[in-house]
Amino acid sequence: MIPRPLVDTIINTARIDEVIGDFVVLKKRGVNLMACCPFHGEKTPSFSVSVTKGIYKCFGCGRAGNAVNFVMEHESLTYVEALRYLAKKYNIEVVEENINPEEAKALSTERDSVFIALNYAAKYFQEQLTNSEEGKNIGLSYFKERGFRDETIEKFQLGYSHENRTSFYNSALKNGLTEEFILKAGLISKLESGEVIDRYRGRVTFPIYNLSGKIIAFAGRILKTNDKVAKYVNSPETLVYHKSEHLYGLHIAKTAIKKADLVYLVEGYTDVITLVQSGVENVVASSGTSLTDGQIRLVTRFTKNITVLYDGDAAGIKAALRGIDMLLAEGMNVKVVLFPDNDDPDSYCRKVGGTAFEEYIAENAKDFILFKSQLLLDEVKQDVAQRSNAIHNIVESISKIPDPITRSLYAAESSKILQVEEQLIINEINKQRGIKIREQIQPVDFQLQQAQQIIEQAEQLEKENTKSDFETGMMRLLLKYGTKEYDDSQSVMQHVVNDIIQNEFELENESFRKLLQEFVSNLDNKEFNSEDFFKSEDPEISKTSIDLIYDFDKHNISPNWLIRQEISIPTPDDNYKLSIDKSYSQFKIYRIGKIYKEIIREFEELKNATDLTEEDRIAKEIHLMQTQMKVKQIERGLSDTTGTVISR
Repeated sequence: MIPRPLVDTIINTARIDEVIGDFVVLKKRGVNLMACCPFHGEKTPSFSVSVTKGIYKCFGCGRAGNAVNFVMEHESLTYVEALRYLAKKYNIEVVEENINPEEAKALSTERDSVFIALNYAAKYFQEQLTNSEEGKNIGLSYFKERGFRDETIEKFQLGYSHENRTSFYNSALKNGLTEEFILKAGLISKLESGEVIDRYRGRVTFPIYNLSGKIIAFAGRILKTNDKVAKYVNSPETLVYHKSEHLYGLHIAKTAIKKADLVYLVEGYTDVITLVQSGVENVVASSGTSLTDGQIRLVTRFTKNITVLYDGDAAGIKAALRGIDMLLAEGMNVKVVLFPDNDDPDSYCRKVGGTAFEEYIAENAKDFILFKSQLLLDEVKQDVAQRSNAIHNIVESISKIPDPITRSLYAAESSKILQVEEQLIINEINKQRGIKIREQIQPVDFQLQQAQQIIEQAEQLEKENTKSDFETGMMRLLLKYGTKEYDDSQSVMQHVVNDIIQNEFELENESFRKLLQEFVSNLDNKEFNSEDFFKSEDPEISKTSIDLIYDFDKHNISPNWLIRQEISIPTPDDNYKLSIDKSYSQFKIYRIGKIYKEIIREFEELKNATDLTEEDRIAKEIHLMQTQMKVKQIERGLSDTTGTVISR
């Protein structure tokens, strides 16, 4: 076990921004750092890191902790393994105390055993590559022919597995590994007869790593010509490996990707290795499989800019086209490069070297619209029907882009390239997006029926209170307790005000709107005190804040307010957080109800409108459905936070 003083040294040395920054791009926002959460898919950042406190918190999925917790959860490590990881990162030597076999067994888990088997396999395959005659004659000579230097072979831990059907299996058993965990690690196969054989026999091996550089799987390439077996054999899904969630080389590339704000996407393992050896480190591979949403989201943690590098043959071009729409849908800026004379990234980089390789990319990277347009239009030439299909195909790609400004710019650009009126392009984009949204959401009438429940709640609240009660109670509590801690990473003021801004709630009281702007201006002001508002140069700010806070205790004990709102307005000894949540939830229910009413009204107008074109009708319907979907998200968050029963 790691001695307690050494544990303290590791924890005190590890900077949470540096640790988490290895896995996501953190951006300054006020006193904290923000990012899209690495634990759940999201496009709007809700993952907050407090450097001063050494903690993180996601307001989307609720995960929170310190640097050790983050490494444990993100990399699926035990506490001790996470400490070793951090010690290695900060060059702290770990000398562990001896523990007896019973303690060691207690610490061992199924996942640990799988990792142990994978690490043993990597060392075994490396040993066979460099020290056995078969490995040197077959495996090492292959890597040398590809131009891989010794340090590159070591860096990527490349190896070789003997042709003997059980060479690795027997060695693993002799060294204390069990068949159960060798099998669970995907290193052997078990036939129906019960016979066990090495999965990678007679192949060179490429270890696959997770983000922290831990081996989680292998790929094996056969070198002998054999039409009866697959060229590559990959690890099956295991406890630690899910192929749709990993990209080859990302553990090495992540720092270079962040620095360049750009990632190169290639197909194969050797593409990555050759480029990295040539000094081009911001490169990852899809490992010969189709791109997945999980892989794309993994890349978006580090950059939004991607250049797809595929072979210049027909198969490479089709592979590039297949992945483009998925990349666009995740909001990435996509460019494509094809190589001359049927070269691939590996062969072309070996021909010209790393510097000339990057120069070629810079000169030949095409925006996806230009690339796809030239490709498809060259194929169809003057055939009108095929040209029409090609244009629809290109416009469908543009419709995948989530950002409306980017879509608009591409619509204008494609109009020139395709020689089609821009408005026709826009109309078709709206049509495609309308189809997609209709597929993703429930029928409109059914959703609006669901909305009636929260509308009724809002109307009931409105009957029991004046319109300003919701805003008055919330603003009064904000003034009184705004600087108090709401949770480990933010104050009450930051929590409420940021939520109002994010949800685009509009206050009805004009004076409160001005006061809210003052709160916004002071969100990151450590010296802020709401009493400063009393002395504001703006008389309206001063009067409003004094009116709200004056005789606070009188409002606290108002029986009507307590009964109507079901809120216990706190004294300093009470739970002010609960009161904030209750008051703010009443405000949100009221606002959501108002928005739903407006959506219903606009839908009714849309149904009865006779002066709209079909394209305008679709565009309007898309807007209303998007608004509706956004409100549903706010509604779900309200229910999760307060336990309020609302429509689903």
